[in-house]
Amino acid sequence: MSVHGCMSIFLFGANVLAGLLVTALASELGSTSSTALLHKLPIALPTTETPPYGAPRPLPPHRGIPYDEGDPGPGSAGHPGVGDITADSNAFVAADIINLDRDGAVSFIPRRDLRYQRAVPPEYAGASALPHCETFTMGDPDSKTLYNPGWPGNYPNNSDCVVVLEAPVGFLVRLDFRDHFHIEPSEECKYDFLEIRDGAHGFSTLIGKYCGQTYPPMITSKERFLWLHFHSDENIEYNGFVVVYDYVPRPTSSIYDDESCRMEVSGMEGFVNRTDVPREKQQTVIEHGLSLDCMWVVTVADGWKIQLSFLKFKLERPNDCESNFVDVFTERTDLPSRLKNFCGSIADSVVSRSNVLHIRFFAEAAAINSTFSILFTAFREKAAGESK
Repeated sequence: MSVHGCMSIFLFGANVLAGLLVTALASELGSTSSTALLHKLPIALPTTETPPYGAPRPLPPHRGIPYDEGDPGPGSAGHPGVGDITADSNAFVAADIINLDRDGAVSFIPRRDLRYQRAVPPEYAGASALPHCETFTMGDPDSKTLYNPGWPGNYPNNSDCVVVLEAPVGFLVRLDFRDHFHIEPSEECKYDFLEIRDGAHGFSTLIGKYCGQTYPPMITSKERFLWLHFHSDENIEYNGFVVVYDYVPRPTSSIYDDESCRMEVSGMEGFVNRTDVPREKQQTVIEHGLSLDCMWVVTVADGWKIQLSFLKFKLERPNDCESNFVDVFTERTDLPSRLKNFCGSIADSVVSRSNVLHIRFFAEAAAINSTFSILFTAFREKAAGESK
């Protein structure tokens, strides 16, 4: 008999045995639900327990949870709000759904209940990890509410807490301040303040810097992210604020780019080039006339520093610092941490203060052909008295 014939007989026998097993179990259970029947089957069930759809789960600290584009999304009929179901970073909520068809065949249907939530930028993880920041960076995920650091009491002195709110694809972030708002008043809010930026970074467009007792207006992002930073100085505290965040559908007429452009490089020496930008990203911004905004994170060994040397620097619109530029930041990406801004025809060498540098390249559609090439080199300064 041929191998094919043997295989056919084997598969037929396996199906018959499976059918007999299901029939026997069904007779034993009678009218018991199909769920109970499945638990009788000798198959490997997912180890992750699946709660009822929409039931709240604890949110792991400082995680951004991806959102499944196949899901109808928040706001659709019968759909729980975003953030009602959460999971560990980069992991599925609930492994699989068991499917038992009428013929007794068992299959697994991947379930992808993925959501976006809040995240602390890596460069701010140290300060924002302090216990008093948790009410601001985490808040109450079930009600989508953030509170001042130290809530329900006054905010503490010397606070620097940062959180980024991220909406699902096709949605924007909306903030609504409620109950009370009281931050130490000062001219230009230079002592204590809540800073909100329209984007995912500390260099994103400033929406407002708020203090005093006047409620900020309702705020809606232009893209999928809002960057929130709370700062307090060494004295005078008040009872802060309560803000509810939600996700609202993006206007269907808007053109946008939801793909991030972030690259990480490391080693003792290497290059950062305009040509590192993925081809798909390049095509998207060109086809839709969008701006290109990319970030490189350069990291070398602890205790070492970085020198950047520009091998090539040619902007399509030199001296137009709004249309195209290269920025160099320290380990943080807010504007006070910017080391250099190059938007002319020359770019000088840059030396870091630590083992991390952020390099940002921005070009509007009209300057999309701007280009550069940078050599980075790690070096270590010898301590006093250290021999060669």
